[in-house]
Amino acid sequence: MKNRIKWFRIHWRLSYIFAFLMVTSLVNPLVAEDDEIVIEAEPEDDGRYIRNKAPGVLKSDVDIMDDPHSVQVVPEKVFRDQQVTNLRDASRNVSNVTEKFPGANIRDSISIRGFQLTNLLIDGQPNITTVVGFAPREMAQFSRIEVLKGPASVTFGAVEPGGVLNLVTKKPQGEAAYELELSHGRWNNYNAIADFTGPLNEDRTLLYRTIAVYRSSESFRDEVQSDRVFFAPAITWLVTPSSTLTFYAHYQEDNAVNDWGVPSIKDPYTAAARDTYNAVTPAIMQQLYPAKELFPHEYTVDPMINSKTYFGNKNDNLNEQNQGSFGYNWETDFGNWLLQHRTRGESASVTEGIFYNNGIQADNRTTDRAFADRAYYMGSYNTQVSLSGKFKSGDITHRPHFGLDLAHAYYRAHVADNLLDAGSRDIYLSPAERAAVNQEGLEKILYLQYFDPPADPTSLASPLPVEQTLRANYGGAYGRYQVSFGDFLHISAGLRYDHVAATIHDENYKYREMLFFIPSIASTLYTNPEETEIKGDFLSPQAGILIRPWKFLSFFVSASESYNHDFTTIIGSKLVPRPIRSVGYEGGFKLQLFGEDLIATVTGFEITKTNVVIQDPFNVGQLIQSGEHVHRGAEIDILATPVAGLNLIASYGYIDAKITRDDTIDPTTGQKLLEGNRPGLVPEFNGNAWIVYEFQSGSLQGLGLGGGVYHVSSRYAQEANELVLPEYTIGSALLYYRMEQGKLSLTMKNVTNRRYYESANSRNGIIEGRPFEAIVSLKLNF
Repeated sequence: MKNRIKWFRIHWRLSYIFAFLMVTSLVNPLVAEDDEIVIEAEPEDDGRYIRNKAPGVLKSDVDIMDDPHSVQVVPEKVFRDQQVTNLRDASRNVSNVTEKFPGANIRDSISIRGFQLTNLLIDGQPNITTVVGFAPREMAQFSRIEVLKGPASVTFGAVEPGGVLNLVTKKPQGEAAYELELSHGRWNNYNAIADFTGPLNEDRTLLYRTIAVYRSSESFRDEVQSDRVFFAPAITWLVTPSSTLTFYAHYQEDNAVNDWGVPSIKDPYTAAARDTYNAVTPAIMQQLYPAKELFPHEYTVDPMINSKTYFGNKNDNLNEQNQGSFGYNWETDFGNWLLQHRTRGESASVTEGIFYNNGIQADNRTTDRAFADRAYYMGSYNTQVSLSGKFKSGDITHRPHFGLDLAHAYYRAHVADNLLDAGSRDIYLSPAERAAVNQEGLEKILYLQYFDPPADPTSLASPLPVEQTLRANYGGAYGRYQVSFGDFLHISAGLRYDHVAATIHDENYKYREMLFFIPSIASTLYTNPEETEIKGDFLSPQAGILIRPWKFLSFFVSASESYNHDFTTIIGSKLVPRPIRSVGYEGGFKLQLFGEDLIATVTGFEITKTNVVIQDPFNVGQLIQSGEHVHRGAEIDILATPVAGLNLIASYGYIDAKITRDDTIDPTTGQKLLEGNRPGLVPEFNGNAWIVYEFQSGSLQGLGLGGGVYHVSSRYAQEANELVLPEYTIGSALLYYRMEQGKLSLTMKNVTNRRYYESANSRNGIIEGRPFEAIVSLKLNF
């Protein structure tokens, strides 16, 4: 009730601010700006990391230094230098953007300020089919990443409160350019990228771009491999000098072997049946696992489990994914007004079999395994119309932005977890094998063998899969207004209305009715109704103020509210979602030094989120909604090109996260299980630094070298706080030579060959990071 009263007050205060901005623009005479709004163009690769604008997330041409939000841009040059092939690695360059639930080796799942993204943006449009269950986006198609921190529902509707991440695609260009890149790395890692663009007619009113990618790789993990085919054509028609129409499409096919990681063990000092640690000296144990983090909780990650060991079955753990999109973008520039219409349709499907660890036995060395069969299909249609203005009334600059969104999404899920008993397996070597291992050579440990493979797997307790269909319709209208009083004061305010209507259809209903009379089966069945309707109307306000007393320094504060239903995460679970509401505050300052050669943003924030979707602590693989999470923190992001040829990107983040209210009751104690705990996979500290220098003249002209480090502090694997993943720091290095028509480069990752754990699906599925690898790349331009 208090929150409703608080936000009612904020709503009417925002309405006064918005009305003031509108009256200001009407009372004063309107004069068109000298700098008209221009149709968004892809930034040239000028050899610099600096980017001063983020039109995809800010929906205007305002300079980042003049916007009262924390905004970061990672240009393509950064992730090309780093040889990044997935969104997880590319987004590490931004503070407090970390890996969340990775879904083994076949998904991108990241969080901003500790909250998992459930909706990516592609060219500023919500991209519903890119989340849970689907393959990572192909990075070769993107020219930059834009990140807007904090709740952003006022512009983008149903989003998570940590922020939004916008992937900007490469556009057709007026000058012909042909690029071919070939690379090879460890574990038979082969990549080929072709990127062709140019005009289709003599007057250059028809432009095209075609990007094609092939990737194939094995892994440091036994039997794990993946391959990808990607194709994305686009055509732009310059209808008039001020109007463009672009048609685009993409198709991506991924085939991989699922790898759901290694299991945790119980504290070995209290497990009498386990003697594995006799095989190593305490000194080596301390090197692998720092003493301050050695077994502080009920479960732990055991470094004695060989990093190469794969606990699945290659022939049954296949993951096959297909995704495609089509759409068009129409833009017309009326001088000081820009009208845009964007329409996008997408579809994606995945079928997969999963062998996963299902719990450690009493001997603390034998893991039970289960088999799951899953299939998803998602399709979506999204259309947006927006109008952006830029004009002056006296010394005041106005930037109004109005928009309408309509979307339809269809989801179908078949999820059969715990379908088969897949037998147990010894996670360690036999005593004879252990005796033959050199104590100083842990990396030479032989591959593990099956302990007791089942001859005839039998059914487990869940006789029926979850069969669900979801249809959802979204509609939204919003307005945002930014007014600048000279260069000194910038005020932004906005308000959005959304209507959501969805239907979840349970397709097992008639079968469950037939089985309820069997007591042993009835107890395992969930009791959702045959059809569940969900409707909601939401108001999302936003306001911010920025003061820029000097050209090099600005101070800002902002407040906003967001909502989400998180349909894409819960589909296929037994959960009927409740609306997710969030409130966020942030403040800080921005620096622009050495002219425009260094941009730094320092921000403090607090975000409160209710009805959070988390892993069910009592049912592996299931989801629940529980209570309230509060995340407070601080962050700094730096982009710099202080001298010609030198580029730097660096960030550091801190998050103090806590579950402040919990609805999960422990059935044995009757106590709230999670209240006061730290949310899972939210590190307290994270940081990244990457620097590259290219010689500009002399005999070394074209030679470049660089490197960087990435750090993540220890974090809990899940909300139950039973397992801690240890902190890690990994380093990378780069050496290249740029020629007139190409570039030859050598990239080395995890140069110290540090053994570390990236993330976890549960305490039974811990994902290990990649060891040292070197990648040789040749890029040709012609």
